[in-house]
Amino acid sequence: MAKFILRRLVFMLLTMLIVSIAIFLVSEVAPGDVARHLLGQFATPEQVESFREQLGLNQPLYVRYISWLIGSDWRASAKVGLPLRRIKTPKTDFYEWWAQEPDGTLIRWKLDGEDLIAMRLHPDGTTVESVDNGRWQTDEEGVSTFWGVDHLNHAVLWVKGGEEAFWMKSKGAGWWVEQKGGASKYIPLLRGLLRGDPGESTQTRQPVADTIVRRVRNSAILAGIAFVVVMPLALVLGLIAGINEGKPIDRILSIGGLVTTATPNFATGVFLI
Repeated sequence: MAKFILRRLVFMLLTMLIVSIAIFLVSEVAPGDVARHLLGQFATPEQVESFREQLGLNQPLYVRYISWLIGSDWRASAKVGLPLRRIKTPKTDFYEWWAQEPDGTLIRWKLDGEDLIAMRLHPDGTTVESVDNGRWQTDEEGVSTFWGVDHLNHAVLWVKGGEEAFWMKSKGAGWWVEQKGGASKYIPLLRGLLRGDPGESTQTRQPVADTIVRRVRNSAILAGIAFVVVMPLALVLGLIAGINEGKPIDRILSIGGLVTTATPNFATGVFLI
C-alpha cells in the first residue's frame, strides 16, 4: 500500500512538472513581445532591447524557467555577495528586495553619475542615503563594476561611469519613461512558484500571487455555493431516476443531465442570467 501511494505521488509530481514546463513553453512561444507591448509601438529597437534586458527576457530559456519555478534570489545572492531578503514595506505595502549586511541592516543601491549611492532602510520605513564608492571592484583593464540590488527589485551589475538607460512606470504620467543610471546586466528577483512567488506583474508592479489569491477566493465562494445547490439536487434526481429505471421520467432526467453536462458553462451562465 505504501509503495502504491509513493508511486502515485511520484507520478503526480512528475505530471505537475511536465504541465508546468508545457505552460511555460506556451507562454514563451505566444505571439507578441512584452517589452514592445509595454513601451508602445513607437519605441525604438534600442529601447525595446534595453527593456527586455531589464525584464530578464534575454536570459536563456532554461534559466527563466528555473527562476520562475524555484526563484532567482539564490543565484543573485552569489553575485551580490550578501543574503537577499524580500520584505513588505509599511509605507507602500509593496514587496521589496534588499541585501542584508552582516549587522542585519537592509541596503540597496543606485547609481548617480560615477557615484554609488547606498540606501539603508530604518525600522520606521525611512531610508538614509550615503556615498558608497568603496564597493567598486576594478578589474585588470581598469573597469570598475559592482553587483548590487536596485530599487526596482533587480540584482544588477553597474559599470562606473556607465550611462545605460532603464525604464520605469511613471506614477503621474501612467506610462513607461526612460531614466539614466541603469545597469549593464539585470537579474529580476523572485522566490519562485514553489516558494509562493510566481512573479510580479509588469503592468501593476504587484505580486502575481496576491492577484491570484483574490481571484481564487471569489472562485472558491462560487464553487462552494454551486456545491451546496447542485449536490443535493443531483442526489435527489439520481434517486428518482434509479427508482424509475426505464420509465419516461428516467429518460427525461438522463437526457437532461447529458444536455446540461455537455453545455459550456459560459452558455449556461448567459441563459441563467
